[in-house]
Amino acid sequence: MTSGHYFAELPISRAYERIDALLAAGDPVLLDGGVATELQQVQSEDRARRREPWGTWTLFQGPVEVLEVHRRYVDAGCDVISTNTWSVLEAADEAGRGPQSLSRNSLWLEAARLGMRLARQAIEEAGRAGETAAAFCINSSLLDKRATGRLELLSWLWHDEPPDLVILETLESIPDDVSLNAIQMVCETGLPVWVSFRRAREGMCSIDGDVRPDPSPEAFRASLEKLEQMGVRAVSVNCVPSDRVPDTIEYLRSQTSLPVGGYPNLGHSAGARWEFDTSIGVSEYARMASSWVDAGALIVGGCCGVTAKHLAGVRTALNEAALAR
Repeated sequence: MTSGHYFAELPISRAYERIDALLAAGDPVLLDGGVATELQQVQSEDRARRREPWGTWTLFQGPVEVLEVHRRYVDAGCDVISTNTWSVLEAADEAGRGPQSLSRNSLWLEAARLGMRLARQAIEEAGRAGETAAAFCINSSLLDKRATGRLELLSWLWHDEPPDLVILETLESIPDDVSLNAIQMVCETGLPVWVSFRRAREGMCSIDGDVRPDPSPEAFRASLEKLEQMGVRAVSVNCVPSDRVPDTIEYLRSQTSLPVGGYPNLGHSAGARWEFDTSIGVSEYARMASSWVDAGALIVGGCCGVTAKHLAGVRTALNEAALAR
């Protein structure tokens, strides 16, 4: 797919122009937190324990719950609201678990469409259209050998109902040629693209922070250079323990001229549920996020286990820091 094959490149939205202005001025941008884990706060215990592709089926089974999660993050003052589509392609691969009347393709595309509409609704209800950006979020499953067909379908969807940006996140390996080609295709839609890695300084890492060293010292830097050349707007680290973030932020700054960011986990996975880390409260998380900004992060937020209350505290801290400058 090339940018002009099906339709012209999508224009940059007013909401993303605001994000771009913040980044250019060196002002931090606040992402939302973990959507799937926050769903545990609004779902019944029985619903929350059901096995599903990390919350995606809730788009069909409980859209009001997803909307409530988005509302919480909007109310917390987040600049970017993420769609509940992180595992939408896993939903396609588990089509037998979903509504039987839908085909494999229409199932995940309908989830993608509904995910965008719910994020937009929460933003518009708060009167923040054109100010708060809606990000279509998707994990690294987009970057496999099936990416071309899936991206062609997504590009049609985005043309009809465009997000303000696309976040390809939780990448667990240095992008190979197949992955880079897929990322290039997303960039060619004209939508701003951010890429986020599950990473430490020394290499990619697990959700618990265990590091897998890079195959060569220059491999990751070379990958970042390619991402910058193709038009990626920012790079981050996400879905890692919070103590991995400061050093990785400094490392990313040394490897690229793009804006960098971090949004870690709090807690750990426990089967179908997430176990929250209650030892890190609102004020402590705000102090941590402020330290990441001091280390050079221009994008901060949260991943699994980071709640709207945590991010409301970060918003307050960022506003106070801005007033003090």
